[in-house]
Amino acid sequence: MVTHDLIKKIKNGMYDETLKDMCMKLPKTLDDMTKVKGIGELKKDKFGEAFLHVLSEYGEGKLQPISSKRVKKGTNKEKSHTITFELTKEGKTLAEIAEIRQLSLSTVERHLVTCHNEGMDVPWENYYPAEHYVLLQKTAEETNYAKLGIKAIKEKLPDYITYFHIRAYLLHMENERKKVRG
Repeated sequence: MVTHDLIKKIKNGMYDETLKDMCMKLPKTLDDMTKVKGIGELKKDKFGEAFLHVLSEYGEGKLQPISSKRVKKGTNKEKSHTITFELTKEGKTLAEIAEIRQLSLSTVERHLVTCHNEGMDVPWENYYPAEHYVLLQKTAEETNYAKLGIKAIKEKLPDYITYFHIRAYLLHMENERKKVRG
């Protein structure tokens, strides 16, 4: 049985150019597989049957193209960070967004910071563990992070609290101060 994990493993073993050529040629036999750019005997033996199965199911209409389920790049109308922000509003976690969009988690996190900087209302309280609020608050107050930087806070915290957690907390507090000021 061909699973999503197997397809990911296969894709990781091949260059995009090979996959594109395979999609153009749609081989039907193992011999046809060797006519695909980048497929030699080794890859044919290792992945050939699995690919032929997937291509056969796709040809029979049993599979949807994976790309139709993913949102990787924005159009000219929509910037990448805006797409990420919209996915968070749909309730997706940052890890889910990273997987859906084929981005690193740190890129998704940076997208949210960009959204914040552009005035979008990012719910930062959702991006650091609530049980760490007091620890983050105390450490931030004791540290001259405005002068020393966020690293000064990170050095005083346990490893399980990430830079992104700290940044989310600080931006949450910034938003709260803005609300108070009106």
